[in-house]
Amino acid sequence: MTISELRRMTELKQEFEFSYDGVKYNFFYDKDDDGRNVIIFGEQYFGKKYRSFAQLLNEASVGNRHLKDVILSVERN
Repeated sequence: MTISELRRMTELKQEFEFSYDGVKYNFFYDKDDDGRNVIIFGEQYFGKKYRSFAQLLNEASVGNRHLKDVILSVERN
């Protein structure tokens, strides 16, 4: 998956999951306490909220690596 594909999927609020090193990671969406849309990403059942795609790319991790560094090797489940 490319970063552009990931961006498009988050813009369309497509929920999906993938596995990396035997661990499942999920993307889903919600609203924060102020009613703003957020992206929720992380290990299954332990997602963290991100307010923007840029924040997601800069802060999200997959294991000990940044999401942006592993996204090219990800295939959706």
